[in-house]
Amino acid sequence: MQRILYLLLLTAFSFSLEAYSKKIILASFSTEQRADAMIASLPQRSPSLYKLSQKYDFDIKIRVSGKYYILVAEVFRDKKVLDTAFKSVKKRFKGSYITNYKEIETLKVEKKVEKKL
Repeated sequence: MQRILYLLLLTAFSFSLEAYSKKIILASFSTEQRADAMIASLPQRSPSLYKLSQKYDFDIKIRVSGKYYILVAEVFRDKKVLDTAFKSVKKRFKGSYITNYKEIETLKVEKKVEKKL
């Protein structure tokens, strides 16, 4: 009986670790051209976020949501990395916020910042 309880607790713990998936919504744009311009200039405008994305392997993308183009940094599976990245963008992107990441196939990935220096 103890072994079954132990296995259940271990399984629940492992699922809770995998379930931690967050993203940072950085900005939204009404046109694709503005979103493209922002993501192209991101290494100069927010070098700390760009360097963190290279170090911790999260993506900075533009996603289409209705008629808007959303600049996001995703997927964060480590709370410390999320907190560090969020602190680095709060001044530049004043309206940024953290939300849960849900992998939805209907979201169309438009652009992705290149991870080159």
